[in-house]
Amino acid sequence: MLDLRDLEQHRQLVVRDSAQRQSLDAGWLKAEQRWTVSHLSTSIDMLERNLGFAWVPETLIETSLASGRLKPLPLSAGGIREAPMQLIHRDRDRAGPATRAMAQHLRDEVAVCPDARRVDKIE
Repeated sequence: MLDLRDLEQHRQLVVRDSAQRQSLDAGWLKAEQRWTVSHLSTSIDMLERNLGFAWVPETLIETSLASGRLKPLPLSAGGIREAPMQLIHRDRDRAGPATRAMAQHLRDEVAVCPDARRVDKIE
């Protein structure tokens, strides 16, 4: 098992925050070497070339994991990143059909998500 301290001496690949108004440094950014890229696809390509480590959505690398091109790091803690999602209606009763369909789709996907740790009630 690896500890986050073990990663400090290795190159971390970070995807640049594309927010125009508010820049956010999220996640663990303590590696001595860090390369910042603009797109997840660039980060994944660099991972497959063994140029560093990164946190990327598992759904984007399923094929690479299955083929053995990539392997998850055996971290004792901190190996899973969570992305909280919220859908906020200005006026739920006046939401249009597209908004209602998206909300229902989110409910359906969360209901069958095997990795969901905590699911708050979605109304």
